[in-house]
Amino acid sequence: MNRNEINRIAQLARIELTEAEITEFGEQMTEIMEMFDTLAGVDTTDVEPLTHVFDKFQTPAEDAVGPSLSRDDILAGAADTEGPFFKVSTVMKKEQG
Repeated sequence: MNRNEINRIAQLARIELTEAEITEFGEQMTEIMEMFDTLAGVDTTDVEPLTHVFDKFQTPAEDAVGPSLSRDDILAGAADTEGPFFKVSTVMKKEQG
């Protein structure tokens, strides 16, 4: 990944990076992307799709109502709001056509 991509990710995460961190994270992200490329090259033609990693399913916990924060308390920590909603920057642009 190049510096611009690392800086964009840092901006979206609202974190500041030093020059050393930008270089280090760029190298790490490049290694991770290379690992994905390696995985993409694996022939899975005869591999049956996996629906669950365990043979047995866990019983979900009971869905019970509990105490929660008020909407005002939650929105107070937001960088930007619009009415009762979080307002975020566009991350992906819709393609025209």
